[in-house]
Amino acid sequence: MAKRFARIPLTAISCTEMSARDWRVFTCIALHADRFGRAYPSMATIAAITGIGRGDIPRSVRRLERLGLLCCNSRAGNSAVNVYTVIFDDAEVSASPPTDVSNNADRVSAAPLTGCQQIRTGGVSAVADQTNKRTDHRTYTRRTAPVRVPDSHDGASQFFAFWKAYPSRRPHGNPRKPAQQAFETAIKRGIDHAAIIRGAENYRTAVEREGTEPRYIPHAVTWLRQERWSDHREVPEPPRLRVGMI
Repeated sequence: MAKRFARIPLTAISCTEMSARDWRVFTCIALHADRFGRAYPSMATIAAITGIGRGDIPRSVRRLERLGLLCCNSRAGNSAVNVYTVIFDDAEVSASPPTDVSNNADRVSAAPLTGCQQIRTGGVSAVADQTNKRTDHRTYTRRTAPVRVPDSHDGASQFFAFWKAYPSRRPHGNPRKPAQQAFETAIKRGIDHAAIIRGAENYRTAVEREGTEPRYIPHAVTWLRQERWSDHREVPEPPRLRVGMI
């Protein structure tokens, strides 16, 4: 039997809200994912590998979507096959998934994943924390790569870029589907998707510099409905050092 490895995001490893059944479904999908996080395993394949009843798999997939770990869409022209996208943590993964093309539902790429350190754990691999930190004598600053704004008119790709740019609320929830609906509604009203994405990125920078606790970060759907990207059109200025009087 060929050896297989799965790329697992740190957010999934640290998530305490997943059940054992959800974890098995998630790792099975990740086992089939390409370097963009896209996977095409059939329900029968997931059931055969995990030992979970086929009827229970959709419920786990929906829970994984609510946790922001996975995105599931029906494949165009074939409702029996789903297209899953594993949401990776690191900025090495392109924010613009490739165009949906014909692919073997159970095919696993044999090519090693770029920019990812794999650790063998009985057939499932964990990803080392990709967060890059710079240390000086005063503070610890998290360095985050800017999110590439897709030029295409693919709404899914544009929302994916927004979701990567928006600051994380973990360990608190942040429903993904309502946020995607609010994002698409804003686009239909004529709002430039690039302005929304850059606003989210600038907001993330402000959150990191101010050290805002995750619980005080609004849900993405709330942020979008309130059009708060207009409050973050410019990159926030770095904090100024206070000089004491002698």
